[in-house]
Parts: sequence; C-alpha cells; structure tokens
Amino acid sequence: MIILFLLAIVFTEAATELLVKSDIFSGVRDKCQSVPVLNRLLMCGYCCSYWIALIPSTYIVAEHDLKCYLIPPITIVIARLSNLAHFLIDRADRYYDTPPRGGTQ
Repeated sequence: MIILFLLAIVFTEAATELLVKSDIFSGVRDKCQSVPVLNRLLMCGYCCSYWIALIPSTYIVAEHDLKCYLIPPITIVIARLSNLAHFLIDRADRYYDTPPRGGTQ
C-alpha cells in the first residue's frame, strides 16, 4: 500500500505539471479560457492537483475495500504531498540551472 501511495503522489505531481504547464496541453488550456471554472482549474496547479489526486485516491479506496468517506482525506494528503514534491523538484531544477559560483568552468 505504501508503494501505491507513493505512486499516487508522483502521478498527481506529474499529471498536474503536464496539464498546467506543458506545451502539449496548451491548446486545451486555450480552449478552456472561455469557461471560467475550467480556466481556473487548468491555470492553477494547486487547484488542479486536488482534482487529479481524486483519481488515485478513489482507486486506493476501491482497491483496498476502504470506506468511501476516506476519499476526501486521502485526496487531500496525496495532493498536499504532490505539491511538496513539486516544490522540491522545482528547487532542485533551479539549483542545477544556475551557474557555479566563481565563474564558468
């Protein structure tokens, strides 16, 4: 179950990044601008991550015969941890994108 939970976090982070920032979905985002609810959903990574986390959390609850009332808290935990993963990945990317101190090598 721990591996499934970790996969859910990685899936949520990756799918959110893909939907909100990638060029692949830019056409979808452009078409959704006329629908305010969809526009906000696809422009806000924080908001989008909760809706995406609903997919693996529903799967986890169904797969392990858990009570349905556990879907919202599991969704929240997956979304928050995927946001934390995104934050850490974003910081690591910035670290590797900056030139070393003291000039170039």
